[in-house]
Parts: sequence; C-alpha cells; structure tokens
Amino acid sequence: MRATDDSDDIPQPLPADQPHRPIGVHVLSEHVFCPRAALIAHETGPDQGDEEPCLGPRLDFFADYDEQRFAEELHQRWGELRLWLTLSAPAILLVLLAVYFHSPLAGLVVSLPLMLLAERCWHVLTQIIAVVRERAAYRAVTVAEIEMAPTEVKKLNWWSLRKAGVDCDKLVDSLSPPEGELKGNPWRILKQGNTIEIPVIRRHRGRNDWGPQHEVRLAAYCRLIEKCEGRSSPFGVILFAGTHDCVIIPNTAATEMRLELAIIDAQEFLAIQDRGTHIPAAPTDNRCAGCPHGEPRLFQRGASETVLNGEQLPAYTTNSVRKSDGRLRGVYHCVCGDRFKWIPPHKEAIRLGVAKET
Repeated sequence: MRATDDSDDIPQPLPADQPHRPIGVHVLSEHVFCPRAALIAHETGPDQGDEEPCLGPRLDFFADYDEQRFAEELHQRWGELRLWLTLSAPAILLVLLAVYFHSPLAGLVVSLPLMLLAERCWHVLTQIIAVVRERAAYRAVTVAEIEMAPTEVKKLNWWSLRKAGVDCDKLVDSLSPPEGELKGNPWRILKQGNTIEIPVIRRHRGRNDWGPQHEVRLAAYCRLIEKCEGRSSPFGVILFAGTHDCVIIPNTAATEMRLELAIIDAQEFLAIQDRGTHIPAAPTDNRCAGCPHGEPRLFQRGASETVLNGEQLPAYTTNSVRKSDGRLRGVYHCVCGDRFKWIPPHKEAIRLGVAKET
C-alpha cells in the first residue's frame, strides 16, 4: 500500500526576505531524524523534552530528589499509612460485630469500607518500598567527578551526577527568546550555582543509545538556556528512562555547526509544508524500525484514533493474520500510517506481518 506522494515535485526555495517563525526544539530534532516525524511532532503539541508520556518508571518520579526530599517523602508516606491503619481498626470492628450478631454474609456486606482501606494501605506501602529502594540506590553510588567544560562523551550513573552538587528542576514555561529561531522546554534542568544550567532529555525505555537528533536537541536547549537565562550551558544530559544510566554530551563547536544547518533546513522544510504542495518521501532505510510514530497498536474505534492539530484522523488500518492457521490476530494502525496513509516498517509491524522488512 502506498501513500499519495508529491515528493517528485521540486519544492521552491524559501524567499530570503521571508521572516522565520520559531521552531520547536522537538520538531527540529525530529527533522534531523526524519521529515515525516518532524511533521507529526509539529502537529502534536508543545515540547516537553521527552520522547514518551511521563507515565513511566520509578526513577522518572524520583529523578529530581535529593537526600532531604527522600526523607520528606518517607515521612509523608508513613504518615499516610498510619492514617489508613487507624481508620481500618473501626472498620474491622464493624465487620466482626456484623458477623457475631448477624451472619458471615452480613459481615461480607459491611466489609466494603475495610477493603477500600486495605487497598489504600497497600498502595501507600508499595510507594514506601519504592522510595526506600531508590534512596538506597542514591546512597550506594559514589560522587562523580564532573568536568564543567567537557570535550568528550561520558557515561555515568544519574545519582552520581546528582550527588556531584547539581540541583534538578523542571521549568514551568517554555524557553522562547524574543525574535529567536527556537523555542522549547527540556525535560529537566540541572543547576550548579547561579552560573551553569544543563538541559536534560529523556530517552525511550529499553534504549541506551542516541543519534544526531539527540545531540542537536541538546545543543538547541543549551542555546536557549544561554539566551533566555543568561547562564552558561556547556553540555547536555540524556537520561535513559527506566534506568539509572545517563550520558553527558558536550556542546562543542561541531555540534553548534550541526545545529545551525539543522535550523536552516527545518525552516525551509516547514515553510514548504505550509504551502501544502509537498509530502515528504517515506524513508528507504531502517530508521522506522524503532520509531514510536510507526509502532502499531490495536484499532479500537473511538479510543485509539490519532489526533493531530486537534483533529481526529481516519485510521489507516491493516489486518494481522497468524501464519499458522490464517486466523485474524487483530486490526492495527499507527500514528505515521494514519498521517501519511502507509505502513511503516516498524519492527513490531514486521513481527505482526503487517509490514515487510526493508
């Protein structure tokens, strides 16, 4: 199946005197990866410095903690647990009285509040265990020696980095300098004193690598920090979600040059897209294999449809059939497929038999 593609048309160059609008950093980095991904990012929503919804692993909740915040969190959770246990005492007494004076069935009927309290106790207890485990991981690592003007990539533990004397904050507002060519919001900001701020982005679960798009993204955030905050930003950090692993990426002259070229390319690309006369060609290499926009999901009418620019797109669905018996496994679609009317060769789509390996 093929998408309607006008990519053979020769796009007109952007007029030199045409003003450029600010480009989202996420859109910029996605354009370095794939023009189709850039359009999806452009039509999805504001930049959050993240590649996936913030619903994830335990570390993502504790990433900006320090020793004091761990202690405060434990104090609060133990207080909640004591409250629910205290309320459980009269609930248990009520059940026992119902069983004694009436019947086991009556005890079962009045046990609903006790079950709700038990669920709350269990929920708080699991949170306490998570905090204790993460604090233990924090205490176990040694302090990393951080070069504030690095020239080489360095892999290290997130807690080692945090214990080196940097604070972790989340920006409320997007960074957008007046008359700037960029805008965006990193996932977190690391601060050392009042002179240095370091952008942090979060990489997908199960992935411990990175590409040029991530380096360009960090360089763009470094530039925004220096322009908007007036502070030095000599490197960026990639945190690999679901782990304690992170990597320092220096903001070198070569990276700055790559950023400049990426901005020019992205500005021309978006201007061409605004005219509505050009659809970017589908990739011919294996970049779709792990792209989240091409990951297939079960089609559920009224629940799984893709929404871009506030509008729901018709699902571009494909049947997945078992090879063993020819029975229907399910009907699948994806964001990129819905947007461009094709089937990206994502590794999961290949496994399901809805796409062929390139």
